[in-house]
Amino acid sequence: MRAHPRRFAWGVPLAFLVPIGLGLLLADWNLSVAIALQLFLQTGALLWLYIPPARARWKAEREARAGRLDRNSPPVSRGVHGGDDTLDGEEGQAGRG
Repeated sequence: MRAHPRRFAWGVPLAFLVPIGLGLLLADWNLSVAIALQLFLQTGALLWLYIPPARARWKAEREARAGRLDRNSPPVSRGVHGGDDTLDGEEGQAGRG
């Protein structure tokens, strides 16, 4: 909420007031349908409100973790042929023995 104050400032009241208003309009016709619609709309609105900022945060954390791993991890040797798992020079030393 702190990262996106405007989004939540108007989104939270909107996520509750609109479904409540629609539920009140439909309550005279069918209370069960009104409650179901209200819960469906509130759930959808809250998902719409929270998921995009959460995804952005997860992406930033993932990129930060990847950057930290890249800087702190030792270089990986890909061997003589560039794709095998042997260390540089291991094949040559084994044959010379």
